[in-house]
Amino acid sequence: MTKIKKIALTKLLKLELPEFVDDIIRAVSKHNPEGLKLQDHYDMLVEQLPKMALLTAPFGAHPLTKEMHKVHEERLKYSALITMQMRVLHKANLASTKKLVQTAKPVVRLYLNHLRQNNRSIISRTIKGFFLHLNDYPEQRNALDALGFKFYLDELQNTNNLHEEMFMQRLSEKAQNSKVDTAGIQHETQFLLRKLFDQIEFYQYMRKEVDYSPLINQINEIIAQFTSLINMRATCRKTRKRKAETKLVELEEKVSVNEEKSSKVSVSQPTSKINNVECEKEQPIDNVKESDSSFTPVHNTVDRLKPPQGETS
Repeated sequence: MTKIKKIALTKLLKLELPEFVDDIIRAVSKHNPEGLKLQDHYDMLVEQLPKMALLTAPFGAHPLTKEMHKVHEERLKYSALITMQMRVLHKANLASTKKLVQTAKPVVRLYLNHLRQNNRSIISRTIKGFFLHLNDYPEQRNALDALGFKFYLDELQNTNNLHEEMFMQRLSEKAQNSKVDTAGIQHETQFLLRKLFDQIEFYQYMRKEVDYSPLINQINEIIAQFTSLINMRATCRKTRKRKAETKLVELEEKVSVNEEKSSKVSVSQPTSKINNVECEKEQPIDNVKESDSSFTPVHNTVDRLKPPQGETS
């Protein structure tokens, strides 16, 4: 009697489990699950497929992230065009546009100068505040339009609004994905797989007239492939751990050698100084007299200061 090989289902990665389930479902479907009395277990596993898709949904960058980056660069481009053109008009100092520039330049400088230096959240709020300001002060908006900024202003506002819409959509979808109980889905799927395998082996024992070995052989091939992946990961982890431990031992040995060297240096230096001091203390006076010709004993100096005998002070 052929047995189904054991596999550590809990060691399958979250991305590997849906693939494993797909392969098992295809294998069972090819061997007439109804004739093998496996239809109920087979159907329950098929019903699990939509949940399997949720296991892969949160992985990788969100589809909107790349598009949001493009829109973000677009709004910065229009903002830069407005500030650069305003500087050109200010330097030109033309009589026909001087008054309009004086009216419009302060708001551009206040909101749009050096906009790129901020993070995206601040950029969004700043651009929104810029257009709210123009709504409150229509004379500045009219001056900008008269100077030919209408197209750039409209594009700046449109791209900023689009960026905000995409941001809120991405935030909402991420929040929904975070509510998915991926661990629960994995446990439920692992339970259904074990029940299917147990049922196959049970019927193989009870229904001698039906040959379950072709299905079991195909399932074992699938199990062998995924077991190989599990074993490869375990080997890689052991190798990384062994290398890390080796590096740690080498580092500890280096630190130990350095500490020994530093301790030898610190002990030898004070000893030499003490020996020098002792030698200096033990040097006899005769040696000092010989080594220093200017040395004069104290008692000789006192004798020279005494008056000659017979003299009175």
